[in-house]
Amino acid sequence: MVRKFSILLVLIILTAKLFAQNPALPLSRRQVSGIVTDSAKQAITGATVTLISKTDTLKTSTNEKGLFFFMNVKSLGIYFVCEQSWLQEFCKNRKIL
Repeated sequence: MVRKFSILLVLIILTAKLFAQNPALPLSRRQVSGIVTDSAKQAITGATVTLISKTDTLKTSTNEKGLFFFMNVKSLGIYFVCEQSWLQEFCKNRKIL
């Protein structure tokens, strides 16, 4: 009886541990988005945003609300370069957690 209870207890613990883990997104399905604003927190429209990492170099432009989106980002350590014809180029380091 004790042996059956021990086996049942081990099976319950293993099953609970399996259900508790959330699988990470595949690297090809990660999305990165953000907003580009000036010092007055106004959206910058039409800025070119470049995402640079060890495996990717992707470019996009901000929309009318200053938003940008990158789909299918494969790398975790990334940084951005943002350019607008009337702004100085600036760079900020970001990491996806």
